Amino acid sequence: MSSSTYVQLVDLAKYFGKVKALDGLSLDIAQGELVALLGPSGCGKTTALRALAGLQELDRGQLMVDGKDVTFQSASKRGMGMVFQAYSLFPHMTARENVEYGLKLRTHKVSSQKRKERSAELLDLVGLSSHANHYPYQLSGGQQQRIALARAERHEGARAIGVVDQLRAGIRARLRRDEAAGRAARRQAARQRAVKL
Repeated sequence: MSSSTYVQLVDLAKYFGKVKALDGLSLDIAQGELVALLGPSGCGKTTALRALAGLQELDRGQLMVDGKDVTFQSASKRGMGMVFQAYSLFPHMTARENVEYGLKLRTHKVSSQKRKERSAELLDLVGLSSHANHYPYQLSGGQQQRIALARAERHEGARAIGVVDQLRAGIRARLRRDEAAGRAARRQAARQRAVKL
């Protein structure tokens, strides 16, 4: 482990019967580094993320965070937030309440007033302050994903490790719309230039 390594996955292995979900995965991640695990469906990306977050036991390997072995530490003690492929927002709670709930579950208890203040900051951070009182069914897929990201955010001063499974899944449609709009705008601009010539 180099001095800049903050998260280290060492020889991770997880088997589901005869299926090798992970077989010798090792990875060093520096603090502040953004890492994406890429690969085909079923290659172990989600299993690795779940293991890092403390939601999946391993058959072999070691997980180190900031020089400490967290391999057998419970998920609640690891100080990480995870956003799943399905965002798992509570349908009976508003966006603000969903974010506050995440803060309420933290190991270091946060007062009700601090939770409200922090949830307002987090909603602002993800650009959804104006949607604080909306329920999940009133939000687009991309907005739901941003609420899930805000909910997974740690309280101030906590170790910031976010584990996100399929980050782009909820924004693919938006990206396609934006790309299509960009192509249409370029075609329109090209037509205008052609007319002006």
